[in-house]
Amino acid sequence: MSSPNTSSTPDTFSATSMNVSDEDKAAFVKAMWDGLPSKDGSAQQQTKQTASEDDPQKAVVLRKISAPEAVENTPLSEQALEVARSIEQGLSSGDLSQLQPHAIQALMSALCRHYSAQVDVDQYESILGQGSLVSATDVMVVCSALLKSVDLQVFELGMWQAWGGR
Repeated sequence: MSSPNTSSTPDTFSATSMNVSDEDKAAFVKAMWDGLPSKDGSAQQQTKQTASEDDPQKAVVLRKISAPEAVENTPLSEQALEVARSIEQGLSSGDLSQLQPHAIQALMSALCRHYSAQVDVDQYESILGQGSLVSATDVMVVCSALLKSVDLQVFELGMWQAWGGR
């Protein structure tokens, strides 16, 4: 007879089924907060207050994104790349005031519509390019904001993806 805290699936388990003490749970959370120890035994977590300006924190790309086979730069593509470089420079310097909300809204709207039009005619690449420094958190923040701006729920996105085979 199985206990109510165990699962019938052997690959799943919970802290309650393992009889983990509250002290062990707190120690785990503290260890995760403090960061993992490095080879010399010190914690690797680096806060914005302690980070040196010569050694800015960098995002790690965890997924490989295929590069397009051929790149053709049109005048509009060149302008978009220049805008992207300027935005990245502003982010690197910590100056978020260069791009105002109304400009972000206009860019996001145009990019969403353009990408959607490309998907409709099967002329699209991955939405993020090779070597992108976009983190999973960045993607989730933007996805959440996009869904909220058009009054959609994650459930509706999931249903649309299931029905549309996307």
